[in-house]
Amino acid sequence: ADERGEEATGLQARVETLEALLASINSTHSASATQEERKMASKARETEEALEAKWKSVLASNEDQAEKVRGVLSSEVEEYKRQVVSLQRQMEDEALEKDELVQALEELEQENAKEVKTVENERDDELRLLRHVHTERLEKLEQTHGEKLRFLQQRAEMESGSLES
Repeated sequence: ADERGEEATGLQARVETLEALLASINSTHSASATQEERKMASKARETEEALEAKWKSVLASNEDQAEKVRGVLSSEVEEYKRQVVSLQRQMEDEALEKDELVQALEELEQENAKEVKTVENERDDELRLLRHVHTERLEKLEQTHGEKLRFLQQRAEMESGSLES
């Protein structure tokens, strides 16, 4: 039993030694794990800060580019507005010019119609005059020829009467 008591005491000492060793390992491991966790947390913080800095830089760059694009687009819009105003003025000028041309054409058509009417009236007057003159000449010719014809008939009758006697 003494042997067993010594064996139990030896085993007990060994268990205590192993427990102390285990506690030491756990303590070292725990300190090491905590140190590793701190390193990882520090790296995560550094990475997060770097990403945030990069994000802010990209955002600022995008804002600068957006502002440049806004400026260019604003200039283009203003130019288009000027062009639209210019085209509207041009269309108004052309519309006025067209109206003036239409009015001038209508006036010319009216004047032409008056001139045509005047020319037609003059032609009709000339035709009436020519008819009158020709009618008078014809009547004179008929009268002259009639007189000549009667004279010739009388002469022929006289000659035929003197031939009969």
